[in-house]
Amino acid sequence: MSTDTLPATLDQAHAMIQQLQWQVRQLQKQLFGPTSDRALATEGLSKEQILLSLFPPPAEPPATAEVAVAGLVASPQEVSPRRPARTPAARVLETVTERIEPQEKLCPHCGKAKCEIGCEKSERFEYIPAKIIRHEIVRPKLACPCGQGTVSIAPLPPTPVEKGYPGPGLVAQVMLAKYDDHLPLYRQEQQFARLGVNFPRQMLCDWVEQGATWLQPVVRQMKAELLAGDYLQVDETPVKVMDPEVKGKCATGYLWLAGRPGADVIFEFHPGRGKQYAQELVGNFEGYLQRDGYGVYGALAKERPGLRPCGCLAHVRRKMVEALEAQPKEAEWLVVEVRRG
Repeated sequence: MSTDTLPATLDQAHAMIQQLQWQVRQLQKQLFGPTSDRALATEGLSKEQILLSLFPPPAEPPATAEVAVAGLVASPQEVSPRRPARTPAARVLETVTERIEPQEKLCPHCGKAKCEIGCEKSERFEYIPAKIIRHEIVRPKLACPCGQGTVSIAPLPPTPVEKGYPGPGLVAQVMLAKYDDHLPLYRQEQQFARLGVNFPRQMLCDWVEQGATWLQPVVRQMKAELLAGDYLQVDETPVKVMDPEVKGKCATGYLWLAGRPGADVIFEFHPGRGKQYAQELVGNFEGYLQRDGYGVYGALAKERPGLRPCGCLAHVRRKMVEALEAQPKEAEWLVVEVRRG
């Protein structure tokens, strides 16, 4: 190696060392740092961010960039969230009033009965456990004493599960607990047992399946209204599912979702994440399709000119968060603006 090329080699080695040290700091954040994504300079990185951090940090911006963003960086007082005002535990509740009389009702000096001059009120909240009631339906049979007429009886009211036990409220509770409260059916089975009823898990599964069947028209209408607009957000995420054909382990499926701010969000389950499933999700939609960098959406947009794919600020913000250590002045303003928006 000649002495002429030695400075350039040292500069390259120094740049490589800096890049590796930067990557080590990102990995240390992932392993030992905070998991919240709300902090600015000290927040942890997700797995996606760790993969993206394998790219080298951005180059030094020109001098004009520092001047352009100087007025956009918010002060610490502007970005610190306000403490929310304390709100009452409940605004409207059934109230049970308990009146506690004092034991001393006679005046110890004159012997006369004391009169009420005011009262003090305090409150506490109590929990009344849920209960399962048995709804018995009695349908009288009517017939004429002459014996010539027919027997009259009222028809049974409709039920969500044909020849089943549950009423609409019970089916709705099981589905709400499973999908909104993320309470598995085996735990619900245990809760019902504590209430004194035996609803086996397989029975609960049948109720959920029948309830989902009744809700299909509602979901189809929700999807039709979403696809009728000109802006749609889509994404997909893997989920573990029980598959009888897969022995010894869970299979991997995907929940595809579509929605937009202020409107409904729908979920569709598919066994994979290929283009055919993306096509099934978006249907005949035409307009702005907001998605992540998954290539299926781009391939779909090439075949359909009516689709106009657009990116997501949350993914842009991740790279700005990574750049905070190296170029805080250039990156902080965008992190702040995305948080405000």
